[in-house]
Amino acid sequence: MNVVLITCLLQVFVSEAGWNNPRSHAAMGHVLLRNADKNERSICDSADHLVWKYSNAQADHPWVRYLNTSCARPDYYRGVWDTQRCVMLVKRAESFLKGRVGDPCQGRADGWRSPKSRALRYALRHGYRRVKCIGGTTLAFVEEVEHERR
Repeated sequence: MNVVLITCLLQVFVSEAGWNNPRSHAAMGHVLLRNADKNERSICDSADHLVWKYSNAQADHPWVRYLNTSCARPDYYRGVWDTQRCVMLVKRAESFLKGRVGDPCQGRADGWRSPKSRALRYALRHGYRRVKCIGGTTLAFVEEVEHERR
């Protein structure tokens, strides 16, 4: 299994949805995969484009950039470190990359936002609509709406 890809997914999952949100993790993984395919980039490049450039994750959680598949406590992490939780998330990322994780948003999501953020309100006013994901997610997933030309 590709350690670099697992590390990218692990970092995105934790920074954007926390440790224990499997439906949000699955939906994010599928968004990253579709974005990577659509734009002919790797999943890691897609993550850099969709997360690290446009998210507060780097500012809010700088230690996430040091998180990796060894699940050793990253520098800058403050608080109790639960290695077992990290190992479970690494296994979730591996399952995703093996194609064993379905997309709760059924292939409709193009991105995600925090449910109560200004970024979501802005997106909804400017060509996006919210996607209903099976089982619900902690994040708000959105799809770009094609505009009719008149």
